[in-house]
Amino acid sequence: MNPQIRTCASKGCGQQATKSIDRPSGGAVLLCATHAQQTVACPGCRTFVEVAGVEVRPNQRYTYSGLQVCNDCRRSSTLRCGACLTPVGQPTDLFHGTVPWEGSNKGVVAGYRCSYCGTDDIQNLAQANPLIGEAVQWFQTWLSGLGFPFPDLTGRIIYKVAADDALAAHGSDNGNVQGLTLTQSAGSKPKQYTVYVIVGVRKITFMEVLLHELAHVWTNDKDYNNSDFIEGFCNLVAYTYLEELSRIGATPEIRAEASERIALLKADASPIYGSNFNAFRMMAGNSPNIVRRYLDTVKPKS
Repeated sequence: MNPQIRTCASKGCGQQATKSIDRPSGGAVLLCATHAQQTVACPGCRTFVEVAGVEVRPNQRYTYSGLQVCNDCRRSSTLRCGACLTPVGQPTDLFHGTVPWEGSNKGVVAGYRCSYCGTDDIQNLAQANPLIGEAVQWFQTWLSGLGFPFPDLTGRIIYKVAADDALAAHGSDNGNVQGLTLTQSAGSKPKQYTVYVIVGVRKITFMEVLLHELAHVWTNDKDYNNSDFIEGFCNLVAYTYLEELSRIGATPEIRAEASERIALLKADASPIYGSNFNAFRMMAGNSPNIVRRYLDTVKPKS
């Protein structure tokens, strides 16, 4: 090999390098003409963080959005996407493609969506209605397969989409509320439910959050909602849907997106949502009927 001929740094390429891209830390990445075009830019400063799979600038890739944010922009960001927690910049200096979302008060920004979550999103109840029917049908089928009925909720449940500020007021151990179920009880009368799901999220995220809330409705209707483990169980229901979608989704893109949401669930470090979910996920591997296992180990409310 001629030592004067420089080869492309892209793994397995071997072609002659014709372009040099400088690293901020020093040195350069040598690439052929083809691979020099395969660039990934930080959504904050818009500088290259990766070229043809070779890191140019230290960065972090965020699960689900897939955005790669350089370390400088990551550290300076004070805002995060309300759907996937990817950094999106500062109020006066948003990252490229970030979408501000209005809250309950018109004209007042209550949250933000990264450039990925802000596309193909659910913006109102009319767009959500077909997904609500799909989620209820999936949950009914899944429960039926495990030997459990889903209650007739006709006239007892209202679905709403809500802005970030309307949900944030209810708090959580990780500070990122995406759904909420409110229950009204009146003596011996059947319970009434209002289910809220965050607006401005992609369809798969909407389904995940809604199925989590439907699991709350189901356990509440059976008086099995008063448990320290309930959030983990509800996340398991959402995970089961995502896992199925990651295998049999209609397109490779849908399957990949479902897999990214699964990774986000698994990475949740909160004790109530993340740790309990991962415990239930491990139990499900050894329990042919995880719903029965949950009901057998949780006392009904007295």
